Amino acid sequence: MKKHLLGLTLIITLGTGCSCDTVTSTRSKTPDIALEIPIHGLPNHEIQGLIQVQSHPNGGVVISTTVDGLTPGAHGYHIHEAPNCNSLDGTSAKGHFNPHGHPHAGPYDQQKHVGDLGNLTADESGHAEDSIHIDNINLLIEPSLGARSFIIHEKPDDFITQPTGNSGARVACATIPNVIILQ
Repeated sequence: MKKHLLGLTLIITLGTGCSCDTVTSTRSKTPDIALEIPIHGLPNHEIQGLIQVQSHPNGGVVISTTVDGLTPGAHGYHIHEAPNCNSLDGTSAKGHFNPHGHPHAGPYDQQKHVGDLGNLTADESGHAEDSIHIDNINLLIEPSLGARSFIIHEKPDDFITQPTGNSGARVACATIPNVIILQ
């Protein structure tokens, strides 16, 4: 069984060598942050890929995903509450990240879970690529993307069924590190 890191923290130091104890940023502009996060299949799923998360200059983040080993077709893709991929079925990642209490919906609907990313569509070889700009989340200020998980499901998200979009079992998981800025 693959082991995944739990509670990984990425610390970024800004400035001229300050040895401050604080992890609170008082910068007026959000720093440019980029993360590369590997995603792996849960047991019995030979899935691997890379998720790139980049802060967007106009706010939010851009999430770019490349995955191989999926079954052909659409697969629900979500951000989940907990940074934990240790359970055999992925349930340790808990439910969809939904800090505002909205119903499950599509990624471009006004009211949705922050974690509703839509579907990844794999071609006949099992390869999928997608990029999406999420404007109601960032890497530093709550509701933060940090210390969460990405989950890929076995079936497509229907964007209607509550609370999960009827996406079926979890087939792949990636732990998102917590991001802390030191000045």
